[in-house]
Amino acid sequence: AVIVESFERIHRSNLIGMGVLPLEFTDCQTAKSLGLSGRETFDIAGLKTGNAKTVTVVATPASGLPIRFEARVRIDTPKERDYFKNGGILQYVLRQLARTGDRGARRPKPAAKAKRATRVRVRKTAMRGPSKTRRKRARKGK
Repeated sequence: AVIVESFERIHRSNLIGMGVLPLEFTDCQTAKSLGLSGRETFDIAGLKTGNAKTVTVVATPASGLPIRFEARVRIDTPKERDYFKNGGILQYVLRQLARTGDRGARRPKPAAKAKRATRVRVRKTAMRGPSKTRRKRARKGK
């Protein structure tokens, strides 16, 4: 999990895509106001079903009393919830592919790949311009 004061949408969705739980401090709370250093051990309660809007976080420092606070879960869409429940977007896609099998999946023919690669090489050669030998001949007038 990552606990912050606020998220940019892209950073929040990237975390979910990697299977990381995005949490925000509630109201005017900050790490500083709660006395958190980042070296605590964090326990998150209330996320069993994956549909929670808030969770209880208990931060236990190496020496001292545990700090208990509420945090807002920032999984905003049903699709993001699916990604998070599956451990990230990669695991979600792999499970979808495993569920459907090879139905509808087309595999490129090996010959088609070679043909495409050859075309790219030809273009690169054509874009380089004349070879050293041709430039020498052009200078000599041959």
